[in-house]
Amino acid sequence: MPNRHRSVEDVRSFNCTIRKFLETIRVTLSASSSFSFAIAGNQKIMPLNRRYSCVNDGESRLQPLISIITVVCNANETINDTIQSVVNQSYKNIEYIVVDGGSKDGTIDIIQRYENKLSNWVSEKDSGIYDAMNKGIALAHGNWVIFLNSGDSFANDDVLERVVSENRDHSVQIIYGNTRVKDTNNSLRPPKSIHKRFFFYETLCHQSVFFKREVFEKYGYFDLKYKIIADREWLLRATMQNIRYSYVDLDICIWDAAGYSSDNISLYVKENIDLRMSYFSLVERLILPWVMRYNKLRRKAEILLSY
Repeated sequence: MPNRHRSVEDVRSFNCTIRKFLETIRVTLSASSSFSFAIAGNQKIMPLNRRYSCVNDGESRLQPLISIITVVCNANETINDTIQSVVNQSYKNIEYIVVDGGSKDGTIDIIQRYENKLSNWVSEKDSGIYDAMNKGIALAHGNWVIFLNSGDSFANDDVLERVVSENRDHSVQIIYGNTRVKDTNNSLRPPKSIHKRFFFYETLCHQSVFFKREVFEKYGYFDLKYKIIADREWLLRATMQNIRYSYVDLDICIWDAAGYSSDNISLYVKENIDLRMSYFSLVERLILPWVMRYNKLRRKAEILLSY
């Protein structure tokens, strides 16, 4: 498995380098930013209102460029609210990329209404959400990357500003926070410390996770073998290589829980089994369920004793 990930990393890194080179040529040759630029086969990149960090190294640490990637396919009822939650952010040093899977329901018309707010948008067939997310990563130039897919939205208009202001440790590679579940009163609060065993049952909501862009070059992209839990597999893989996490006690996003995973429970169960077989030893698979149950009962007891 590690060799396969390094191979994917090499290919993606090479593609990203070529894209940057071609983009530099395009900007040099033309002052216009409102036309399509064809790259590699049928893919079309629409380089529009690009916003890159133009501050020096010291200032860029205080105001890093954040790449926000929205993946969408045939979601004309939800894409507008998602885009609005991005463009309304008080933090302005962003690069906004939309990756559309070849929508036929009017979604593209809505995207085009926001062309002056987008840095790039792509519309083409893909092999699933994580393939589209990988495409977004390859297009990103930011110091940080976050995925906010159609149907999801930022919890508040100042989320990005608050996250940036709270991050003072520049060795951190992943910043994560809380998630509100759309149309419910539920809030997901992850643990303040992340270990391998956490991913035996659970994961972080990727809509509430900021990734340093360089981690995808170091640890590889999302494994397309997993159609539902590729984000969980990536986080587990990176955790086992000692990636550095930082928790912020903020509501980052409002997550739309309805979607592909909720409609494909049998595949979700199958992928869970595959992940545990691939990353956890027999001893871990036997012991961890009991450890998790014990910890859950202990937390309940602590809550009862606190009254």
